[in-house]
Amino acid sequence: MKHYIFYLAGTIWFYFSCGLPQVNSSLTGNQVAYDTVQFIGSKNITDKDDKCLSSLQSFYKRFGIVISDYYVIKNSLSVDLNNDSRLDTILVLSPLSLEPIDRNCSYNFDSQPKRLLVEIISHGGTSKIRGIYSNLVSDVGGVLSHYNGIFKTNNGFKLVHEAGSKYSWSYTMEFSIKNDNLALVKVLKKCSVNDKYKEISYSFGNTPLNTINLTDTLSHQCNCDTYWSELDKEK
Repeated sequence: MKHYIFYLAGTIWFYFSCGLPQVNSSLTGNQVAYDTVQFIGSKNITDKDDKCLSSLQSFYKRFGIVISDYYVIKNSLSVDLNNDSRLDTILVLSPLSLEPIDRNCSYNFDSQPKRLLVEIISHGGTSKIRGIYSNLVSDVGGVLSHYNGIFKTNNGFKLVHEAGSKYSWSYTMEFSIKNDNLALVKVLKKCSVNDKYKEISYSFGNTPLNTINLTDTLSHQCNCDTYWSELDKEK
C-alpha cells in the first residue's frame, strides 16, 4: 500500500483545502448559563399552524439537561472537560431538518439548519451547559451526511467527516482539553483511491472553539480531485 504524509503549519494553508477552519477574532464567547437546548430561530416563525412546529414545543431530558424535540442526539462522549476528575459529556445534536426522519415536514422555519456540539459540565449532582457551538460539524444532511462521529483521544477528542468509496476522503479535527478549555490543535485531511492515499496535517496551535468559522466545503469532495488524479496515475 502506497501512502504519502505531509505536515504543514501556518495560516497560509488555511484557505486551500476542504473548508479549513478560519480564525475569526471578532467572535465572542459561546458560554451559556442555562440547561436547555432550544431552537434559537423560533422567534422568526410566522405560520403558527404549521404541524411541523410540534417538535419546537416539546422537550426531552438526557444527560441532565433539557433538549428540544427538534434536535436528535447523533453521538455522546464522556470526558472530563474541566479537570475536576468528574466525567462530563459532549453531545452532537442534529436538527430534524437534516435527518431523514419525517419526509412530510419541510421545516421551512429553519432556513440554515446547523448541527450543534454541546458541552455539559457535571457538578454537585447537577448538569449545566457550558458551551454550544454551531460551527464545528458539517451541515450536510440526509443520507449524504458527511459527519461520521466523535471519538476520544489521549488529550481530548476528534470530530470525523468522510465520504466516498473507491474515491474517498476523510477530514478529522482534533481538539485538546487544557486549563478547562477546549481548543483545536490539528486538522488531518486524507484523500484515497482504493488502498492508496495522501494525507496533509495542518497545525492550529490551540485555537479556541468559539473563534473558529468552519466553511462547509465538504460537499465539494474535500477538494481531493487533484490528489485522486495523481493517485490514479501511480502503479
